[in-house]
Amino acid sequence: MARHLTPLFLALFIVAGCSSSKDDSGGVGGGEPAIMEPETGFRASGGMDGEGTGDPFWLLDVDYENQEIHLAVTGTGGFEKKMPLAEPLQRPDLDLVIYRQSVGGETIEVSIFKRPCTNSAGKTQEYAVKINYIDGSGQADGRTYEGCGQFNGLGEMTRLWQLVKIDGEVVSSIDAIDQIPTIEFLFDETGVRGSGSCNRFTGEVEIVDVSTIKVGNLAATKMACPELDRETTYLGILSNTTHRVEIKGETMTLTSEKGVLGFQMK
Repeated sequence: MARHLTPLFLALFIVAGCSSSKDDSGGVGGGEPAIMEPETGFRASGGMDGEGTGDPFWLLDVDYENQEIHLAVTGTGGFEKKMPLAEPLQRPDLDLVIYRQSVGGETIEVSIFKRPCTNSAGKTQEYAVKINYIDGSGQADGRTYEGCGQFNGLGEMTRLWQLVKIDGEVVSSIDAIDQIPTIEFLFDETGVRGSGSCNRFTGEVEIVDVSTIKVGNLAATKMACPELDRETTYLGILSNTTHRVEIKGETMTLTSEKGVLGFQMK
């Protein structure tokens, strides 16, 4: 997928003084990592006690442009892991997104909950995070990390969104035949995908800057359904257009010369 942004390489585990060190046990030395966040991603941190206090401290980055997850833990036995970004498992009923990835016979499961969370600095962030570290036999090995996090850049676009307005007009109610129009930005080879209501679609998306995307031509299935006018309008505004992105709380607006699309986090 084409991008205009130059992706940042994440220096995930640079300890105080901008240098990394190993302790006697081979773990990464103490101190909080200096932060270099991915431009389009999710950042979370905390402590083993779940409050971000005490030792060890942990830091997680989900980098959507480079399609990677970085997890680093300080203290005795500390470690770093870099993994390919797995396909997200969306649970709209629980306001939950799960990334589950196996590396070297072990599995790390990252769960991101849409609920307020107060971090160690006393700042309220919009997401709570739980990380379970699972051994080769599929059993939790006792390492569970809990903390708080926040999307940055266009990262929150990776959530599942439901179309609710077209040019300010509320989308009509959905019946049993007509599916919910949705959209999801993956920022990988898939780019963007969703449902027009009757037909599924995919296409390329290009990050122009931190508040602008360009959606390319969309490929859609060809099912014949009643009342396709809304779907045709939706995909017509969305495709082959540069959009200004605005996310406020649980709403997202895509504005272009073709029209305005309003979405609600699903």
